[in-house]
Amino acid sequence: MAASTPRQPASPGDRKRALADEPFSFRDTKGGQVFLYYRGRHVETLKGHRADLLLAALQSADPTQAQLLMAKATKNFKRGNEKHPGTRQNR
Repeated sequence: MAASTPRQPASPGDRKRALADEPFSFRDTKGGQVFLYYRGRHVETLKGHRADLLLAALQSADPTQAQLLMAKATKNFKRGNEKHPGTRQNR
């Protein structure tokens, strides 16, 4: 069995390249909620103060900054809690 090399953390430049195709989008409602989407799938709903802060920041952000803001607002959702079609979890 070959020894595996430790994985290096992604550099900030790698993260920006991952956001270059703009995978995040949002929709705000009259009720003050902000729905965040990743590649068209709903991943987070913000309400109240967090929603207001994000909307204010997005108004003055360029597209790259907006993607980064939305990625941070999703609270690192891609860390093992995703559901994959066709897989079954035994509990």
